[in-house]
Amino acid sequence: MEVQHLLRSRWLVPTLLLLATLALYAPTLRYQTVNYDDPWLLEANTKLQQLSVAEVPALFTDFSAATRNMLGAEYLPIRDLSIGLDYAVWGHWYQGFHLTQVVLYALTVMLLYIMLRGFGLSLKVALAATALWAVHPIHVESVAWLTERKGVLAAFFVVATGCAYLRYRNQTSSRPRLWLTIAAALAACAVWSKAVALFALGGIAMLDVCLLSADARRWRGLAAIGVTALLAFVPVFATAHRANVIITEDLADGTAGGDGKLQVAVGLIGHYTRSLALTERPAIVYRIEHEGPTAGELAIGGIVVLLGLGWTVWSLQRKRYLAPYTAAGLAALGWFACSFFPVSRLMFPIKIVAADRYMLLPSLAMTLLIGLGLAAIKRTRAYAVALGLCVAVATMITLLTQPMWQSSTALFAHSVQQRPQLAELWLRWGSNVVSEQGDIGKAEAIIDRALELHPTDASLILKKSDFRASANDLAGAEAWLRKGAALTYARCYDRLARLMAAHDRFAEAVTWAEQAVAKRPEEPTYRQTLAESLMAARRIEEAIAQWREVVRLAPTVGIGHFELGRALWHSGKRTEAIPYLQVAVGFPEFSQAATQLLRAP
Repeated sequence: MEVQHLLRSRWLVPTLLLLATLALYAPTLRYQTVNYDDPWLLEANTKLQQLSVAEVPALFTDFSAATRNMLGAEYLPIRDLSIGLDYAVWGHWYQGFHLTQVVLYALTVMLLYIMLRGFGLSLKVALAATALWAVHPIHVESVAWLTERKGVLAAFFVVATGCAYLRYRNQTSSRPRLWLTIAAALAACAVWSKAVALFALGGIAMLDVCLLSADARRWRGLAAIGVTALLAFVPVFATAHRANVIITEDLADGTAGGDGKLQVAVGLIGHYTRSLALTERPAIVYRIEHEGPTAGELAIGGIVVLLGLGWTVWSLQRKRYLAPYTAAGLAALGWFACSFFPVSRLMFPIKIVAADRYMLLPSLAMTLLIGLGLAAIKRTRAYAVALGLCVAVATMITLLTQPMWQSSTALFAHSVQQRPQLAELWLRWGSNVVSEQGDIGKAEAIIDRALELHPTDASLILKKSDFRASANDLAGAEAWLRKGAALTYARCYDRLARLMAAHDRFAEAVTWAEQAVAKRPEEPTYRQTLAESLMAARRIEEAIAQWREVVRLAPTVGIGHFELGRALWHSGKRTEAIPYLQVAVGFPEFSQAATQLLRAP
């Protein structure tokens, strides 16, 4: 009796969940950044690194392309503000960023338990659902990867919105309007952390409708939160649409095997069911991404959809007689439907088809259903043993998954083990071995293994040539580039031209550069190589013609204006050169040189 009384203490269970979550993710506090989107959001983002108090409003009001592009072509001001605050507190000590992320996740776990209890779920159900959600390995990507700060923030604010909304719904609340205002503000923060939070907020409505009794406050509260969230979503959607983040065409674009949206949606349910059931190892790239759903994934997804629809129809038919477990099951299905819908690719599809981070909020449906099943065990000791076994298995897999995020090398080494058929993963593994460990020999060995599997991949051939060049094996570097050229790769043509020019073989350089331009006439960098080769070969007029094409194809890039102006200037066409040099002055890297030419007698 004393143990049960202790467990019913209002703050004991959520506090224990908070501490356990902090302990579970403590190993990630040693990690830093990984070369997987972290560079643009963190390491190279001077705007957030030097964010001042006066600049904070601009995160919310500046919609210019330059600002949005610097922030990932996204309008997520709460995410950006949190990163800016981390820089203000931690500087470039990225372990501090990980601490912030882990604390946010642990607070979300604590609030999740409080929210589920507030919606009337029993201690057993709420404890099991929250504990399993906290330790599930599908969340490692969200917590251990700093770029996914937006997902952790969104989850925190969604759950906080639910808690504030329950305070508003509580008939004994003395200040309901204040709590509704707080809930609406938290909902806006959720959407401004990550767009899909808008739909997870619909899950809160499902919990209310299924688990709480109707009263006048319900619809006023849900309407206020919904309208606020929709208004907050407008700039998020507009920015994403303008940046072409959202795919508007059908899926015959090379992703998901070109399958249709509905087929991919069902396959994704099957894929995530396997991941949530711990039969799919966490990864950053999955088979479904490039090859589409398998027959097994479609079958599992179809069964899950049919079971969900059947449960829903059956539940609604006996609405007046809904038992607590039946209502909670219906609420779980409603939560999943709302939070999963946008990442199903039926609405607002983005380029990445499947990712663990997409399941941070939808996974609550699975853990809630498991919690309902465990709570059906009448004997407390048997319930505790069953829950302990589930938590132990999930915890072990989570601890085994976390190290893949400790470095870029570890991340891509792990990825290659799971998807060796993707040449890009081998390339990134080798590149990060060089940047993190400085071991060119090991990196070249990785590329050699990759070439055994992908002997005609252009990127691997180029990387192999780079390694040979770094070892002063110029003949080997040239041989690999010629192999790529035999496969008619424009990049190999271009690289051969640069290699020839670097060794004063200008005639050969021009020949290879001409082949690159013939293959990809719309690519300005190839024309730049050709122009430089022609200049080195003293074929000035031909070079000027190519620099004109560079300017035409890339009018916002400074090198074309500067080099064209300089070539015209030195060929005696100074009047014609002046406008190009004047434009070049506006580019910092060419300003001084262009100014000196303009001032020359």
